Amino acid sequence: MTRASYRAVGRKQPARRHARRGVVLVMTAISMIMIIGFIALSVDIGTISLTQSRMQTAVDSASLAAAQEVTQAVAEAGENGESGGDAATAAAEAARAKAVEIAALNGVYLDPDRDVIFGNRTFDDVSDTWSIAWGQTPYNAVRVIAHRDGTDTTQPDGRLPLAFAWVFGKYSQDLLVQATSYVKPREIVLVLDYSGSMNDDSTYVAHSSLGKAAVETNQADIYNALVATGNMSAMGSLPVVPTYLTLEGQAASGTIPHITVTFGADENSTAKNWVDVTSTMTLTNVILRFDNGNEYKHTGLSGTTGKFYPNSTNASRRIDRVWVKSGTNSTTAPGTAYTSSDYGERFMDDTATIKTAFGLSGTYGPYSVNWDTWFSYCKTNSSVKSGGYCKKYGGYNFVNYLLTSRAAYSQTNDLWKTPHYPTHALKLGTTQFCNFVDDLNYNDRLGLVIYATTAKIEKDNTGTSNGTAVSLGSDWLTYNIGAINTIQSQKQAGHYDSTTAIGLGLKEARTLLDSKARLNAKKVVVLMTDGLANVYPSGWSLPSGFAWTSMTDLDNDGDSDYSTSNKSVQYTLYEAKQLIDQGVIIHTLAVGSGADVTPMQCIANASGGICVVVPGGTSHAQMEADLLDAFNEIAGKLSPPELTNDQ
Repeated sequence: MTRASYRAVGRKQPARRHARRGVVLVMTAISMIMIIGFIALSVDIGTISLTQSRMQTAVDSASLAAAQEVTQAVAEAGENGESGGDAATAAAEAARAKAVEIAALNGVYLDPDRDVIFGNRTFDDVSDTWSIAWGQTPYNAVRVIAHRDGTDTTQPDGRLPLAFAWVFGKYSQDLLVQATSYVKPREIVLVLDYSGSMNDDSTYVAHSSLGKAAVETNQADIYNALVATGNMSAMGSLPVVPTYLTLEGQAASGTIPHITVTFGADENSTAKNWVDVTSTMTLTNVILRFDNGNEYKHTGLSGTTGKFYPNSTNASRRIDRVWVKSGTNSTTAPGTAYTSSDYGERFMDDTATIKTAFGLSGTYGPYSVNWDTWFSYCKTNSSVKSGGYCKKYGGYNFVNYLLTSRAAYSQTNDLWKTPHYPTHALKLGTTQFCNFVDDLNYNDRLGLVIYATTAKIEKDNTGTSNGTAVSLGSDWLTYNIGAINTIQSQKQAGHYDSTTAIGLGLKEARTLLDSKARLNAKKVVVLMTDGLANVYPSGWSLPSGFAWTSMTDLDNDGDSDYSTSNKSVQYTLYEAKQLIDQGVIIHTLAVGSGADVTPMQCIANASGGICVVVPGGTSHAQMEADLLDAFNEIAGKLSPPELTNDQ
């Protein structure tokens, strides 16, 4: 039983093997079909992926190029003194053409009207998010969309044909990619020099560079601007053009003559004093008294007029009174050097007489000016002598005194209303800058730092006399560009103090940016000076290992092109480097012949900014034009476009 049965079972096994072989062949065939299908599908998927990647690269490049076209138009508008916002809008057509061109170079077709879209990207302070309003001007964002979704696959925007997917009934694939680029908004801090020298071009020291007539015209404008404030009533009948003190004596009567005396000085740097005398009768003698108490008598006179100087012993002394002997006149207050009969009618050059002669009132003049102090200034100041105004009284001398001796707001709180230079040109240029940024409407924010001996982040002007009250609250970097413009326009040269702490100004700018700047914004500082840094913190020294070469390599050859042992300048470069290390771009303005140009060039070069030099010795009108151009050019320097995921 068992053997037969065993053989029977053994005879059935080959049949089962054949069955299994058949199943394997079927499975293999099916698998091969699937593998071939997957291979075919993967080829098509790879084609889709590669094409999509190429299209994405193309739209990225095209979007950036279009945005760059807009920023270039804004920059050119700045250089040409035109509206940045208008330029950005007008550049749209050129930007469309540039996007189409760049995409074509990457093998991608764009319909310029359909596929290139412009918009305005803004920041919502409440939600702390960015959004883009497409179609809204001024344009600061560009979206480029590449389509391959047309039904005609032979067209450049037609669906992508597939090589193998037809097996599955799919002959083509829709593709659509897009890219959005934008101009990063700026956090701009204006760091402006309001030191005492910022009124130099309106003082007598500018005679040599600008000409006496130009300075006089400007000082007349300043004086009239002060008169317009209504705070100059104590000036009486004082003329704008300075004039000598001329006194009229007693009326002629019989043998008593009428005498006129003018106290004056030569119009040069020595300013040798003299008196000019005219009598209705023959002069007998003229006795001069000097500021040291000495007296000298001119005798042997024969005419009715004469100009009388001190003798050699008293050549440099001031004449403060004179006795004129003519006819039978005399005096009740003779001097002590000669006999009483030698002294004729007395004329005084003193405070009371000057005030009476020019109708000046009070112990103090406008802005608490002490009359005695100002009269002494008119008689003794070296710049007054050099200017040819010694012993003259008038608007020019009063203006020069205020600008050189009482420039601070706490001393003369109306000088901000006057056109003193270069401050007036600076304020006009800053206004131009503010208008450009405001008109551009690219979500830039603006802050203001004023420096002289110290530096201050400007937050309001609530204490300004007769000004427009403005307060920034806690928004020291603000969208309210007009408020910044109002604050800066109500400042004057030497507003707080007088020296030049450029480094402290940069330090305050860093403090402002560190505390208030938005994360997704480009930090920019605009630094202006008319002088040489002359202040640094007590005890400060340049740290060892300071990257001097990187800060002073003007020609970018790896070597330093500038050196200085001046600690104030070193500190300026040090503070600039702190900003640069944080990615801040610093544009610099060096204004006038007194500006230390090379450090300003170093700072701009090291930070990727520009340095604009406004030369000295030009007319006020030319300075205004140069500063307007400079500020406009800087205002148009936008950040390079960047890609964003914002939709």
